[in-house]
Amino acid sequence: MAGKLNSIALGAGGGIVSGAGVLSCYFVARANANGANGGDWLSFAGVFLGVVATIVGTLLIETIREQINHRRAAADLDVALSIWVRTAEGARAALGRDVLGDMRQQVAYISAISADLSRSKRAAVFGMHNFNFHVPVMVERLEEAMTMLADNQNTFILHITADMISYAETVRTVLKSH
Repeated sequence: MAGKLNSIALGAGGGIVSGAGVLSCYFVARANANGANGGDWLSFAGVFLGVVATIVGTLLIETIREQINHRRAAADLDVALSIWVRTAEGARAALGRDVLGDMRQQVAYISAISADLSRSKRAAVFGMHNFNFHVPVMVERLEEAMTMLADNQNTFILHITADMISYAETVRTVLKSH
């Protein structure tokens, strides 16, 4: 989809430049027929090149800004997911209300960073969508596991935390590949 939009934008940009070139040739021919002098030609060329340079420069700056924002959000998300993995691994040993509270806060923070990442790339990473959709439910299941019998509790906690870590590692892998 992004490749298709890029080719459409490139085609539109080419059409605009071509149209501006044809319009410029028309103005030059008309001015020449009306007796324009060298100073008029120089003024026209300066204005035309200035406008083109301004548009290209603005688009370039915006593209660079988007890339910087994306890299920053991706780096922040990678750090947050690393902390998340350590918290989920720690929950296996000592699951309690404080750990669940930390997990809820971390999920909220990761969701906020993923929104920044989505805005900067104008498309949500599918793995991040799955993380934001499934992991909050898993935190609720961990809370339910605290009331289970000891034998079932450990197995259930191991299963849920393994899934949580898997979602986080999937997102980290996707981020590193882009």
